[in-house]
Amino acid sequence: MFSGRESPGAPPAEPPTEDADIARIVTRLSSEYVLRAFQLRIEQHGDIRTGLVAQAINTANTAHLDARTPEGRRAAGPNGVIPDEMRRPIGLASLAESTGLPIENIREIVQRLIDRGACIHVDGGVMMPSAAVESPETSAAVLANLGYARRLARDLESVGLTTPPAKDHGAVEDLVVARLVARRCGAYLVRSIALLAKTYGDFRTGILVQTIIVANTAYLDVQAGEGRRYAGLHQNLPDKLRRPISVARLAEALDSPLETKRRHVQGLIDAGLCVLAQGGLIVPGAVLETPAAACAMLTNVGYVRRFVHDLRLIGL
Repeated sequence: MFSGRESPGAPPAEPPTEDADIARIVTRLSSEYVLRAFQLRIEQHGDIRTGLVAQAINTANTAHLDARTPEGRRAAGPNGVIPDEMRRPIGLASLAESTGLPIENIREIVQRLIDRGACIHVDGGVMMPSAAVESPETSAAVLANLGYARRLARDLESVGLTTPPAKDHGAVEDLVVARLVARRCGAYLVRSIALLAKTYGDFRTGILVQTIIVANTAYLDVQAGEGRRYAGLHQNLPDKLRRPISVARLAEALDSPLETKRRHVQGLIDAGLCVLAQGGLIVPGAVLETPAAACAMLTNVGYVRRFVHDLRLIGL
């Protein structure tokens, strides 16, 4: 449990319950955050893959400057933006490795980002320049992300993963704080997408499957009733309690053409990752009881604990 007394470099303390006891409910909450945050990248960059690559570039450029430390915060300066001369470029091969995308796709996507001014070629690779980070579109996205991160933190308090901060600072809307938070959020997003890709074969399939799962369980109250009953790794929600999502609603949620999404969904059905139910699609419990899914949920609890700990050190 986070007591609010951790030293800046200390790892988070152990949670009050075993990870397995809260793995499903934490994964539901964090998945909702990941999909909301990733939707911001899709809206800004136009599609799933471009949003992922842009996030991976920006995260890699600033990974050496720890936003949790005074030194890392000073590096960002008064506006919270890391200047170009302090950013470290990432090579295309490393970018392909971090995103799971083929190098040919990376080249195409990076060129589109360059054409739009969202990233630039420099010695050693590519980077997102400070001018792109300071753009009105990016600034609006980081402010929206701040609200999503605060909501996740509050929800995680309700399930016992964290405790309230020792001092309530009230609403935080400062753009500088939002940019510091966005740097830690970016690191968590990249880890989460990599975990989805490892679990389901590629990141696009993982996002699609996770979007269906979240829609199937979004009605569950995290503080009472069915939401608390199906919190643990060995408390899988029965299929009859999952609420289906239509293909049209799924396409809308992912800002994708309906016919394209129909083809993707058919691929999921053929692979046994989702099934048609009355009213739409569900990911059946059998998929979420596999060893790979269980391992991913437990890994995610550790990622989430680290993420929220980082936000606390920043001062969220």
